Amino acid sequence: MLEGASGVFERGGMKAPEIDKEQVKKLHAKIGELAVANDFFVTKAQAVERQVRRKVIEPANTHLSIGKQCQLLSISRLSFYYQPKGETAMNLMLMRQIDEQFL
Repeated sequence: MLEGASGVFERGGMKAPEIDKEQVKKLHAKIGELAVANDFFVTKAQAVERQVRRKVIEPANTHLSIGKQCQLLSISRLSFYYQPKGETAMNLMLMRQIDEQFL
């Protein structure tokens, strides 16, 4: 212990961690594979109508937030939450009267 005590205070005394080059190579290959799959998914998802993409979102998914799912599907998060209200009974009656009078 006494022999190695001076090494503790020397600059650069810590050994650099050993890097397993084969493991790094495998991880880079996996990252590349996932990037290609992600690009494929995003391209295919954008080709589908927005209403269909909106139905694909899974609010109960614990791995991807709703915001991230919306981002991947290229739709705004607000459009996921938007619920159309429809017309009121009064507006429908007025539109019907206008149609009867002018059509």
